[in-house]
This record gives sequence, C-alpha cells and structure tokens, in this order.
Amino acid sequence: MNGMKTLAVALVIIMVFAGSALAWGGGQHGKGGGGMGHGGFHGKGFGGGFMGFRMLMSLDLTDAQKTSVANVIAKYRDEMTANKEKLMEAREKLTDAILAEEFSETAVRQAAQELAPLKEEMAVLKAKVASEIRPILAPEQIALFEERRAEKKEMMKERIESRCSRMDAWLESNTN
Repeated sequence: MNGMKTLAVALVIIMVFAGSALAWGGGQHGKGGGGMGHGGFHGKGFGGGFMGFRMLMSLDLTDAQKTSVANVIAKYRDEMTANKEKLMEAREKLTDAILAEEFSETAVRQAAQELAPLKEEMAVLKAKVASEIRPILAPEQIALFEERRAEKKEMMKERIESRCSRMDAWLESNTN
C-alpha cells in the first residue's frame, strides 16, 4: 500500500510538472512545428508561441511581408536555436533533480537557478523578434493576430483548468 501511495504521489508530481512545463513553454508538439513560445525553434518550423509561424502565415502576408519576416527570423535563428538547446538541457537537469530517487532541495534549487537565466534570455530574444515583426504587419493583421492570440490564450486556460479539475477529482477519490 505504501508503495502504491508513493507511486501515486510521484505520478501526480510528474503530471503537475509536465503541465507547468507546457504552461511555461516547455512543451514541444507536432512534427517540426512546435512553437517559439514553446521553447524556440522546433524542427524545421518557427514557432507557435508569442508570434508563431503558423499564426503569422495565417495572416495572409504579402510577398514583401514574408521576405521581411523571414529576414527577422533568420537574423535571430542561430542564437535562439543555441539557447533552445541549453534550455532543453537545463530543463532535463531540473526534471532529473525533481524526480531523483533521493530528494535534494539543494539540487532542485541549483537546477532551477541554472534554468532561470536561460528562460530570461529566450524571453528577451522573443521580444526582439516580436518588436521587429510587429511593424511589418498591417493594422488589420495586428488586430487579427491579437484576436487569435486571445482565442489561443483562452484555449490554454481551459486546458489547464480541465487538467486541474481531473487532478482534483483524482485526489478527492484517492485521499483520506
């Protein structure tokens, strides 16, 4: 029984951590698509996060806009790819510390502190890219982008609430 409770607690921790990683931009979905808001450049694609590739392409960019956007992305691609690789390594180190057989608060804190500046750097890079892409867009495209961004934000909120509800129900049915 004690082993089952330990396993259940470990699974809940993993679920919470995985959900947090996705919410913080650690999830990498799809085939070569993924998202810049989800950790950077994935495969061949450029993002689905703050100003993702798919969302940009859905704005019906002119050929001139496509060229300008491509130039901005190309300008930062190497730096973001290098940072993404460091982020992935740091996230893996943090996950290993969290799920280590023997708990070490020091190891978890150290791994989290190593991850923080990498997230900060990626946030700055994303902001640079966004600040250079936004002026390329027409006012109608910006409005459409903001509308779609709000929809995506709402969907993410609903997904997180659904996961939390399922976890709450599971906890309620499995705790004393």
